[in-house]
Amino acid sequence: FVIGGFGVAGIEDSTKFTLEEVDSGTIYIKDSDGLGDLGVTFWVKGKYLDSDENGIWDVCENVTITVTEAPEINSDWGVYDADFYYEVVSNYDGQETSDCNADMRNKNLERSEEGYVKIGRACFGCFAGDFSFESNSNVSVTYDDVLLEEIGEDIGMIAIGFLGGSGAVCCGVI
Repeated sequence: FVIGGFGVAGIEDSTKFTLEEVDSGTIYIKDSDGLGDLGVTFWVKGKYLDSDENGIWDVCENVTITVTEAPEINSDWGVYDADFYYEVVSNYDGQETSDCNADMRNKNLERSEEGYVKIGRACFGCFAGDFSFESNSNVSVTYDDVLLEEIGEDIGMIAIGFLGGSGAVCCGVI
């Protein structure tokens, strides 16, 4: 049970940014299976507001991200290339829309307690290699494949801890 409990506390640590508060950076895409990776997600400090009421979240309008280097991509993954694209919530309207439209359904509040909002992604389907970008303002970046692997490992350890603890309690009662 103790192992499982510490595992739950450790999940928050594994959701750290790969790059935090930078205006440029490079991430090595590992692509360990050779099929392409999920890529990276860009976050900025702010809130989902549309002050000028033009239908686009203000945080998206204020940030420009340019990909300066990217590995080849797996074209079987769809319409995206390695470049940055605005996406808050994928398919938020049920019509395959991924953009920065100021729609109440188009909010990612995953990191809102930390003051961050998601504005987009890049390198969807990238094979192994360096991914580099520049931004006109500070952004934080998560490498999605690595993040999912770490969370999956943490959940596995939690399950083992709780299952092992349950068995010990059961046998201890007998």
